[in-house]
Amino acid sequence: MTGPAAMERFQQLETQLAGLAARLKTTPDELGSRLDKLLARQKELEKEVSRLAADLSANDLESMLAKAEEVAGVKVITAAIVMDSPKTMREVGDKVRERMGSAVAVLGGEFQGKVSLLAIVSKDLEKRFPAGQIVKEVAVMVGGSGGGRPDMAQAGGTMVDKLPEALKAVPKLVAVQAAKASA
Repeated sequence: MTGPAAMERFQQLETQLAGLAARLKTTPDELGSRLDKLLARQKELEKEVSRLAADLSANDLESMLAKAEEVAGVKVITAAIVMDSPKTMREVGDKVRERMGSAVAVLGGEFQGKVSLLAIVSKDLEKRFPAGQIVKEVAVMVGGSGGGRPDMAQAGGTMVDKLPEALKAVPKLVAVQAAKASA
């Protein structure tokens, strides 16, 4: 581009730059540093939202534990949690593990249109109810797959609308595994 076309393009860019600077309440020369500050602030706020979401889910911990069902002599905990990142699921899972005692727990949540699942099994039950097996069966119900260790396993899926139904099926899955283990 040369001549009048180049000058016109330059003026368009200058106008655009001035408009962006005005929207960010700064000058064109300070635009870079202002943008860096805004991005840093956004990162701080995202961390705060993550912490608050984990705290909110942790506050629901007592409610989760109180709603545990007994299936074939095993405490079964299921819960849908609010997620703002995949990290939230692990943080809540750690808190559930600390407080659940002898139990099988399956947590589920939705993040960015996808299902996230976490199965936790206490050490005394992991041979009878491997977390990897449980989470695989639940994941199939939400259009996904997963796996992991006998005491903890993760999975994902694509059918968010099926999550409540999948969590409701967990006690039945535990009952089937209990029957197989005692046979």
